[in-house]
Amino acid sequence: MTTLQQSYINLYSRTYEHVRGTVAAQTKTALLRQMLTTVPNRPPPPQSLPTANTSTAALSIPEQSSNAIAGSSTTASSIPSTSSSVRAPLSCIIDFLEDACVVATTLANGRTAPSDVSAAQELMYKKPDFLLPLREAAPSRSIMNNLLDQTFAKTRAGLFSLLVFRYIHFNTEAFVQCPDNIRQVQFRSPGEYNDYLQALFQKFSTHPQDSKFFCNIHALGQPIASRNFNRYTDYWEVANSNDIAWPPSRNFAHAMRDIHKYKLGLGEGKKHLLEGAGDLSEYMLLADMHAAGVVDSPTPDVVGRLVASLAKGGVAGLILLGYTAKGAGRFAVQSAFVKFYEDMRSLLSEDQLQRMQWNPITAEHTLCKFSRMYKKRCYTS
Repeated sequence: MTTLQQSYINLYSRTYEHVRGTVAAQTKTALLRQMLTTVPNRPPPPQSLPTANTSTAALSIPEQSSNAIAGSSTTASSIPSTSSSVRAPLSCIIDFLEDACVVATTLANGRTAPSDVSAAQELMYKKPDFLLPLREAAPSRSIMNNLLDQTFAKTRAGLFSLLVFRYIHFNTEAFVQCPDNIRQVQFRSPGEYNDYLQALFQKFSTHPQDSKFFCNIHALGQPIASRNFNRYTDYWEVANSNDIAWPPSRNFAHAMRDIHKYKLGLGEGKKHLLEGAGDLSEYMLLADMHAAGVVDSPTPDVVGRLVASLAKGGVAGLILLGYTAKGAGRFAVQSAFVKFYEDMRSLLSEDQLQRMQWNPITAEHTLCKFSRMYKKRCYTS
């Protein structure tokens, strides 16, 4: 038994014990040790896929200029290689991230997908906002990172700009294809935003204004019928409400609590202001705020609680990797997420973690995208 094989067994045993208990882990580890010494392949995948928040909505990303999707220093070499004969339990995630690094580097350099790509990479090239695990390297987020000034983001107009990005423009072809002479992400008034919309409509006049080209109701997976560019006046009212402290608390959990409390406190005549802004959308808005420098990074425990509460793709990913079981309680899911996050940190060097911008938000994003890719029959073994 080689040192690498023993390390593999130790990590697998710790993960399995965390989920199933000591006795079960000992039995499973014995079988694994026997398997490693006879068949040089990784363990078989789960037999069934848990329910995840997925969609088949397509988003075709055209050729981009290098400054349109720049900002990711991730390279294919940022992920460590693994032995072909011995793979850790997280090898499928490593494979996923390796492929994503290649896609992200190509997009950041303004190139289109080469012809000799894997099936998984082809999917990520076609729908990077929907499938790329490196959150800040995907087109929509990359554009925001390049153009949104962090000082501006802390103003009321900055909050308005974050709201229209998250609830209108994210994962839309109009936002990604928009030429530099029209592109804008900072809006100081509803009038300025309306001028931008009219410029978009004129530039892409062959597309119906009510199409997903301008506002994609499937941007997050499941359809959200209330996503509509005409809602921007509502978001201006939200951004200027005295019931929202802005800039918010630097603490991610506290800031999210305040946004959620504001939404719950809206009276019958005001509930339309954040209609369709469910818990997942709230979390993603806060993640945008973190990228904009408005709030600090959440702790693994905080994101773990959110993963358990949302019960969507993050939980599906944890189940697929064997960190938790279907039907597990919220505390078990939270603990499983923290374990996954720390295991990934132990597998990657600090330089690699920085290149990937690995933090609890990226970890949740990776699990969600992994569950989507698995359902498309990628990374299943």
